[in-house]
Formats: sequence, C-alpha cells, structure tokens
Amino acid sequence: MLPYEEALYVIEGELTIEAGDLKVVGRPGDVVTIEKGTEIVSYATPGTKLFYTAYPGNWKELIEQ
Repeated sequence: MLPYEEALYVIEGELTIEAGDLKVVGRPGDVVTIEKGTEIVSYATPGTKLFYTAYPGNWKELIEQ
C-alpha cells in the first residue's frame, strides 16, 4: 500500500500496474499515476526504463511514521 502518490513516465519498454480488478499497461510516452493508499502489484518487461516521482515532497516522513 502506497503511503504517498506516484507518477511514472515510461521511457522504454512496458510497465504493468495492477490494483484490484484494474490493470493499466504503460508504454513509451505514457504517464501512470497511482493514488495514495492504493495497493498495487507492478511489473515490467526486461529493459524497461522509467522516470519515477513520489509526492508530496515529504514522502520520506510519511514512510517513517
């Protein structure tokens, strides 16, 4: 379960995110956003490259609580 929000930009390859019955496949040029509190399973094809960001800026404090 994510204690923060995430955004992932797919540069190369393919990223799959599953949250319950929802399945999202990101391909190059796609942005996948994940809301705080979401339980996910993620996997990617070999060689996949992503740009990843977590927000808010104090995400580390949220994890340490």
